[in-house]
Amino acid sequence: MSATQYMSIGILLSGASGICLAGFTAILVFIHMKKPAYKKRMGKAKFPAEFYLDFRDAYQKTEDIRETLELMHEQYPRGKAAKRIVAAIDYLDHSHYKDYETALYRYLSDDRQVKSGILSDILLSDILKMRRLPCKGAERKKYEKQ
Repeated sequence: MSATQYMSIGILLSGASGICLAGFTAILVFIHMKKPAYKKRMGKAKFPAEFYLDFRDAYQKTEDIRETLELMHEQYPRGKAAKRIVAAIDYLDHSHYKDYETALYRYLSDDRQVKSGILSDILLSDILKMRRLPCKGAERKKYEKQ
């Protein structure tokens, strides 16, 4: 074989290896994008000072944790807080357990929250909301409409 044949074979092999490397990179990017937001690694969270007060106010308006998370995502559309809120919503949608405690404590808590306990108060009020006895007047109205 001549030197030009060796060079052409080398060029073909380097081109093929470049194509394989590009394909491997595309596969890795696709796998990373396919991973749900709650399974992605996140660094430590440092939320703005008003975040938990806004969270409590939004919960008092909606009285539903899922709707509260969606309202908070509208208020905080960018930054680490937005990524954490999206991860909490994604956890409630796609995880096996779909529990509020993990969604709030794992994705929305930092050192200041532990001192204030706002998330604990919200979870407690949500639990009490499910365990409340219905009002007699409300029961009567419900049956009168039927």
